[in-house]
Amino acid sequence: MIKFLANMFRGLHMVVGISMPPPDQNERIFVLTWLGIIGGLLGLCVFLALFCFYYLLGN
Repeated sequence: MIKFLANMFRGLHMVVGISMPPPDQNERIFVLTWLGIIGGLLGLCVFLALFCFYYLLGN
C-alpha cells in the first residue's frame, strides 16, 4: 500500500510541477507527509463549513 501511494503521490508531483524527492528517500515518511497534508486540508474545510453554518443558522 505504501508503494502504491508513493507512486501516486510522485505522479501528483509530476503533474503539479513540484520537484520529486530522490528515489532513495524513505517512502513511508513521504506518504505520511502527504496524508497529513490532505487530512489537514479536509479538517480545515470541515471546520470552515461548520463555522459558516453556525453563523448562517445562528442569526
